[in-house]
Amino acid sequence: MLTLPPLSNQHINTLYVKHKLFDDEQITNILKDTKIELWRNAEAVDPNTGQSIKSKDRVCQGQAVSNNFPLNNLLHVITQMNSQYWRFNINHVDLVRDYPSVYKYGVDGHFDWHVDMSTAISTRKLGFTIQLSNPEDYEGGDLQFFDGSKTRKEPELKEKGTLIVFPSFVWHRVLPITKGTRYAIVGWIHGNHFK
Repeated sequence: MLTLPPLSNQHINTLYVKHKLFDDEQITNILKDTKIELWRNAEAVDPNTGQSIKSKDRVCQGQAVSNNFPLNNLLHVITQMNSQYWRFNINHVDLVRDYPSVYKYGVDGHFDWHVDMSTAISTRKLGFTIQLSNPEDYEGGDLQFFDGSKTRKEPELKEKGTLIVFPSFVWHRVLPITKGTRYAIVGWIHGNHFK
């Protein structure tokens, strides 16, 4: 009998990785590129059909990032993170159907527990969030990850300019905003279906 040696990846269970990506000037430029008339109520995705649906589980507004968004810099950093941690087979950002977007969470804005991958969008390998607001500008709105037994507040995930990257099958949520407004960019990196 011929057996295959196990291929080890000691970081596969890493829930998320963070990296300071943008400075204040870059964030100001990103937010200046948003247009009042383009804000739309965000919808959730039906996990079976992949269709957008209205849901009380997700309350926020969004719009696609502008053409000026420094996507190449972002992809370079995410590729390095993936190589160090998950080693997923990633190969593109879907700029037609699954484009990165800026999201605005006002008071009561939130996104309940969810994963970013489903049978309808099974090529999402990594999700990412970039914090655009100062933590002092809002209350609540914590991004939390579920590790199977507990959740905890991670103050460093609220640092302005921080990129947070995570496998798209990890459960996460954004707690309700109780004061102020939170801005963040959200997007996904795609690859071949998991197998």
